[in-house]
Amino acid sequence: MQNLDAPPRSDEISDLLDQVALRDQTAFLTLFDRTSPKLFAVLIRMLGRQDAVDALQDVFGTVWKDASEFSSQTGSGIGWLLTLTRHHAIGRLRAPTPNTENVGNRHDLTASDLTSAQAVAASLNRARLDHCLGKLDARRADALRRAYLDGESYADLAERFELPPTMMRSWLNPTLISLRTCLSDFEAPQTNG
Repeated sequence: MQNLDAPPRSDEISDLLDQVALRDQTAFLTLFDRTSPKLFAVLIRMLGRQDAVDALQDVFGTVWKDASEFSSQTGSGIGWLLTLTRHHAIGRLRAPTPNTENVGNRHDLTASDLTSAQAVAASLNRARLDHCLGKLDARRADALRRAYLDGESYADLAERFELPPTMMRSWLNPTLISLRTCLSDFEAPQTNG
């Protein structure tokens, strides 16, 4: 049994990436265990802790999807992962703030059968949901909509977003927590200073 606290050997990471390219989920989980602390540290330095959690999931989603692009002939496995991680963080830093207009048009509530008070409450709740979804990464917000509003399964989502099925739930959890936090901010009692 390997010591997970020992620094990963470069050739070991290259071997794991080769196995991940063949869609080996066990190799993927081992790769994650062996390299995520180092990659997470890079992301924290570049993005801050809160964004680093989501970014790490995105990076490993990209690893799952693009592992076949890695070649041990051109560099080390850990070097490829670090480059991928840095590029992802730079992309996040350069990305414009998501536009919150027209978020959720597919899921507008029909209020024809509701009383006026219910229609107003439903409209306010929808506006809150749209506002909070608009603050999330667009790709993850889309996945949440598909999972919780459209009822897509995790397996379907994993295929759609090109992630390993075992990672889909953990990929969505930080986003769901961010959504809940944003929605709870609306429910917090307002204090007059």
